[in-house]
Amino acid sequence: MPIPVHALAHRLLTAEAVAELVALPTAPQACDDDAIDAEMQQRGWSWEHELVCDSIRTGFGHVLCTDGLVPFGHPDARHFLVFGELYPVDPYDERMVNGPWLYGLMEDWQQQPGWSGRRPATDQDCQNVLAQAAQAVTEHLRTAPERTIL
Repeated sequence: MPIPVHALAHRLLTAEAVAELVALPTAPQACDDDAIDAEMQQRGWSWEHELVCDSIRTGFGHVLCTDGLVPFGHPDARHFLVFGELYPVDPYDERMVNGPWLYGLMEDWQQQPGWSGRRPATDQDCQNVLAQAAQAVTEHLRTAPERTIL
């Protein structure tokens, strides 16, 4: 059954961005603040505190969330690359009391360089973003990604 979506914001995921993400566990460890700052600057990365607390904005414009404070050279750490954000319709929120602050959050995503959005959006819009992201993963890994839908 399709899930209605109030708003969708996304940024194109590329094979280059996937390659950078996949290589993080094998990068040299940056152990002190100066080394971390140097690595971040070399990559064109910056700290991101507004969209996702305590995360990093990559040079490709995505938001990187990681288990640790430093994403470089930690093979056991999980990394998440945010390339889309959505505001689904809550069937129990008939008056859309969440609307004002969630629309504001969606607009914050859409205003980021390279990000775009749709309001309203459809489940097919979301599927298209996921299909494009899967294509970028496939292009880098040379095999289709696994997909889990909950």
